[in-house]
Amino acid sequence: MISKKMEHMVANSSAIRAMFEEGNRLAKLYGKENVYDFSLGNPNVPAPEAVKQAILDIMVIPEHDAWLRLVSYYHDQDKHCDVFKIDNGSGDHLYALFSAQGALLKGFDHESSLSPHQNENNLFSSEIYGNVPPHLLQLLDESMEKDDVTFCLWQEADETQWHRSPDANTLQQESSSDDGGQSFLLGYIFPSAEEWYRWAVIYYELQEEAWDAVAQLYETGEITRSMVEDLNPERDYDTILDECIVSGLLEK
Repeated sequence: MISKKMEHMVANSSAIRAMFEEGNRLAKLYGKENVYDFSLGNPNVPAPEAVKQAILDIMVIPEHDAWLRLVSYYHDQDKHCDVFKIDNGSGDHLYALFSAQGALLKGFDHESSLSPHQNENNLFSSEIYGNVPPHLLQLLDESMEKDDVTFCLWQEADETQWHRSPDANTLQQESSSDDGGQSFLLGYIFPSAEEWYRWAVIYYELQEEAWDAVAQLYETGEITRSMVEDLNPERDYDTILDECIVSGLLEK
């Protein structure tokens, strides 16, 4: 069963980027209001969906190859903060931090014109972090690649609205509508089993029999031996369970 403390918390990279860029191309031709951008993610997706993705990644990829997983999770005991990292393996990442004070999403798109590596003096990071409340900004540290940032969203405790620095919006306008990779990186949060499965078939080359296990996990938040067998018969159920419990993703 998914850890109760998680319950209350708030595609292949080239494929998602291609969808995003195609959406921009069509918007220029037909008008943004006439194009539905399927690459847009919803940052207000409940945290349990990210938990399920982290569990599925553990089930598919062994710990010694953890660098291949899309989603990783750990609890920062010093800051009392839950940290999810999405890493697409192509140089882009998204950190999602949840604490009693609120939530913060920090993203980095290495191809964005807002990337510090595209700007010698790193002119944009101070503007991107400009209006973030200090008690949320202090959740970020150097281990989270703080200087590598192209967008940042935050939400105070008990709020439902996500915020972004007005200065960052101005930067977006000055950078040919470059949103810092926000659209395609948030697209890695999959609210439904169907969306995760469609992505994983490409990224992890899952077989057809994996679908039932994915659907069951999204529905129940639990894992069984048969689910492990369907997802990756080379993985050991007890090893998976231990890693999920130690990390805090599952309860004993």
